[in-house]
Amino acid sequence: MRSLASCFTLALLGIFFFFAAFFQTRQLSELPVQPTATPIWASFPSSAVTPYVTEAIYQPFQRGFMLWRADQNCVYAIATSIAAEPRHAIIPSGLPASPDSMIHSYGYCLSVAPLTHIPPNLNPPTGYFEPTGVLGKVWHYYLEVSTELGFATAPEQHYTATVPTNDGAAVMDGSPFTIAQMTLPDGTIFACGSRAATAGTC
Repeated sequence: MRSLASCFTLALLGIFFFFAAFFQTRQLSELPVQPTATPIWASFPSSAVTPYVTEAIYQPFQRGFMLWRADQNCVYAIATSIAAEPRHAIIPSGLPASPDSMIHSYGYCLSVAPLTHIPPNLNPPTGYFEPTGVLGKVWHYYLEVSTELGFATAPEQHYTATVPTNDGAAVMDGSPFTIAQMTLPDGTIFACGSRAATAGTC
């Protein structure tokens, strides 16, 4: 009789621990997922069906410029250090490949949201500026960006950019070779290579 009672007690304990573990697991699974700080490309901005506008920030640097677009919350870091060569997007080496290879190969616009904020702490030479805000966040986070671009040569410029359609895009291998992204402060259209073969040419 004593062994029967012991078996019954063990069975009750087993059931108790099973349900306790079940509800604990369920509570943990219902906790909000914490955001990661992994740097990513923004989804490649698609051609506008009809032109639209977005807030933007432009800032020139010693060897290029940076450009933020509000509609995608991402930043282009564009190097123009060699006059005889086309300007190109700086592609950080630590950037992981996206599950969508098209976004990784075609993007060239660095997402701002996941990046850790690093406060400005440098002393640029007289006449130059250390970028702040969204541009500064990208400039400080990626060593390749700050090294290749150098310091800003003027304060950042806030303006309203137009995102145009791509009716006149050149064609290469049956796909658009460049895609018009948005207008720059002077009204010219910033376009960037849309195929991996362009190696970031913009």
